[in-house]
Amino acid sequence: MKARMTILLLIALTAGCTTPGYRVALFPLDPAAGAWTLSEHRTYFFLGRTRTQFESLNEWCLLEGVNGRPDCIHEVMVDSAFTTCIDEFPNGVMTGISMRELNNRTWTQAAQSCRDMNLDGEPEGPTVEHDLFDYTVAGDEFSTSIPEGHLAIGAVNIHLVPGNNRIRSLRLAYATAEDILAMGENGVRPQDSGDVLITQGGAPEINSVWTAVDADFAWCPPGKVMTGAMIGHQMTNQNQTADVWYLIAECRTLLYVGGNPP
Repeated sequence: MKARMTILLLIALTAGCTTPGYRVALFPLDPAAGAWTLSEHRTYFFLGRTRTQFESLNEWCLLEGVNGRPDCIHEVMVDSAFTTCIDEFPNGVMTGISMRELNNRTWTQAAQSCRDMNLDGEPEGPTVEHDLFDYTVAGDEFSTSIPEGHLAIGAVNIHLVPGNNRIRSLRLAYATAEDILAMGENGVRPQDSGDVLITQGGAPEINSVWTAVDADFAWCPPGKVMTGAMIGHQMTNQNQTADVWYLIAECRTLLYVGGNPP
């Protein structure tokens, strides 16, 4: 019965889509759960500090609550507005992230980039950037984005200080639509696939002043792509900058509708 309902829902959501091609599952958010909606075709991943690490430092933000949402004292920790590329494009996908650094990994702005995905499963057309937060203070801009012809399926946070894995230097993991669809069909996790690559650039680049000591990876489930994000940050410097503690990314199922993939 569950499989039949899923098929019927897929048909309803792709009604009128007669041209074969890749599409992103447009399942609506649960009005009560909002950004924390979990379903077969829509979920999210968490990258950053864990509950244990927050507790060990007596921070006031724990990874708990509804669907694993970080339960924070919001005077201390702030969740940015959740933005999804689905609101911007019919098949919106996340293609990059940028951050503006004042100094010493304190940030004045963070944003995600969105593009529409064509029927070949490739981002195309203009890039639209959405601020996750912006304190309008000047700084050095850093960004990372996936190359043409690929889709984002995970994120990497490179630690630059032992035992302190707040967001320091971000990368995105990516693969082709064909490989992502195969991962979903075969139940292969992205981290176990040999077809996944990691972007360069980042926020900011590793250099001689900072030495990378470790990296955390977070992934969309097999067959899903990144379509949105939000950031948890702690305001500093009289609310002009922020320490970024975690990234939460939306993942939606990649579908091939109207026939068999080429």
